[in-house]
Amino acid sequence: MSYLRTVLVALVLGFSLVMPSAASAATTSELQAQINALLAQIAVLQNQITQQTGGSSSTGTIRVTSFTASPDRIRSGESTLLSWSVQNAESCDLRIEYSSKKGYGSRLVKSFFGSNSYSSYSVSPSSSTTYQLYCSRQISGGFASDSRSVTVTVNTNGSNNSGSSNNPRTATYYGYLNGSQFIETRDSTESEALSNCKLNARNNPYSSIRCTWNGREIYSAGSNGTSTGNRNTPTLSFYASADRVSAGEGVTLSWYTTDAQRCWLQYGSNEQTISVNGSLNVNPYQTTTYKIGCANDSGTGKDGPTVDRSVTVTVKNSGSTGGSGTATPPSNSSQGAAVVGVYEGTRSGSDREGKVYVNVSGNVGQNRDLILTAYEPVQWIVNVPNGVIIPRVILMGYHNQRVTGLPSSVYVEKHSYESDGQYQYSYQASGDSYRNLANWLNGLYPNNWIFQPAGYSASSVNVNVGYKG
Repeated sequence: MSYLRTVLVALVLGFSLVMPSAASAATTSELQAQINALLAQIAVLQNQITQQTGGSSSTGTIRVTSFTASPDRIRSGESTLLSWSVQNAESCDLRIEYSSKKGYGSRLVKSFFGSNSYSSYSVSPSSSTTYQLYCSRQISGGFASDSRSVTVTVNTNGSNNSGSSNNPRTATYYGYLNGSQFIETRDSTESEALSNCKLNARNNPYSSIRCTWNGREIYSAGSNGTSTGNRNTPTLSFYASADRVSAGEGVTLSWYTTDAQRCWLQYGSNEQTISVNGSLNVNPYQTTTYKIGCANDSGTGKDGPTVDRSVTVTVKNSGSTGGSGTATPPSNSSQGAAVVGVYEGTRSGSDREGKVYVNVSGNVGQNRDLILTAYEPVQWIVNVPNGVIIPRVILMGYHNQRVTGLPSSVYVEKHSYESDGQYQYSYQASGDSYRNLANWLNGLYPNNWIFQPAGYSASSVNVNVGYKG
């Protein structure tokens, strides 16, 4: 372990960040947070040494050992740092949990890859939000997983506690070095925060720095120490290759900016980071408005000058497909639902989209909706015998799904992370994905649904649904 001791000495001697003066000294809890951050770095080194010396491998039990938010209470517009420690995971998904009239679900924020890792990610929720860290590893016959959740409480009245005002004399000061938080000091005046931020900028001339006080940026500097306080408002050109398409037809979104350091794309309830100039291919299955925002700052919050533009792609016969696409939404007369789940269909060559053949049968007196769910894009090829009536088909997946073979009288409803951010799926009757799917189903069909898991990959499935006319 002499190597570890040497590295720890180097960490201590190389710690160049200067803390505030005695007048704004960190509280005991803040000092403890800094100690925890150092311990987290030690944990990373220990994992690396263990791997190099033949220690425990990624074949061990997957475990999310910690998942925290610091701080866990913020004002609207402020950021918090989510931190976690994970053992033996191939990948982790950071998700936002939500509830609606249809039940519970989650949407992806960002994916992380690597085993035995400690990591962190800064977020700026506009309202109180529960984040879930879901980590997994592929094993024989499926996946092993573990998860934890943490809630960040956002006070929209501009205070972290009942005694602060929107324009306080003191507030919370955050500093970020190269995008990572290096300090959090509560009850700091703006002048104290600004002085400390500039001091750290001078001591780290080859790093980018950004500081906020009371939820707004007070100073930022690039890697050469040049202040970026007086920044130009960026310009943005944004257009789509077509503004009216058929369901699933490809559209290219293209954009160009000046004076922008970062951009993001929003559609439905989704938001993703994009380059400041570029293009993206999308395949909308329903009419969708795409919005790009860009900012002339490099921080985690949208504190610099910003600009945004939107384009709408109209999907012909959006919202209902099946046969000629003339079906209308059925009345709420179904007696439940039959649900099929698969991770992917059978693929041919390099095709991303797989195929699953669905053989439908029905009994007199039944009146069930058919729900088809998958993670990967799937073409569901449904065979409906004469006399079998299906009120509605619901397609759900992380990627867009499509269905063929249905009579024109069947109403089809589609949801995916790619299109509207709302989806559930599971290919097995266990795990977090199944529990989320079950909660969603109970919101629509309270204890009146059957689930038929088709496994990780499937080519065909038989399902009893609908009723005989």
